[in-house]
Amino acid sequence: MQTASYNVLILWICLLQTAIGDYDVSVKLLEYNRKEDCSCDQLAMVRCHECDVYFKTCVQPLSPTQRQVCYGNNQDDRVNDTNHFLFADTLWGQNAYTWSNIIGQPAFEILIYVFDYGDIVSTLGVTNYTYQGNKPTVQNVTTSPDYMNM
Repeated sequence: MQTASYNVLILWICLLQTAIGDYDVSVKLLEYNRKEDCSCDQLAMVRCHECDVYFKTCVQPLSPTQRQVCYGNNQDDRVNDTNHFLFADTLWGQNAYTWSNIIGQPAFEILIYVFDYGDIVSTLGVTNYTYQGNKPTVQNVTTSPDYMNM
């Protein structure tokens, strides 16, 4: 019987208007937490292993719509056999990203993908957050546990 994983990802977002029509977005990944399960890296029922996780972080400008720009997605920057860690302690240097001089109004979507490293790479989930003006420019985002969400 396979159980669903419930993931939580906490991130910090900062928006800085650099000039009329241009802005910068900074994202800092703080914590990763997923319900314990044995759905990753099972070796013929030898023992339970947690997932070996790595991340891809993207920004998608929405006004006007522009191409998605991503950082990460490096299998070498992974945390093995885990369901919880703090980025500052574990993946320092792979936890903060900035997109500069984005053209248009401050409206964008942040997408954070989590993958399980292994012979067959599988997506464990994606967290998305949409910013559409009139919100604080610095804030913490915590996603609610849900199927295929972090």
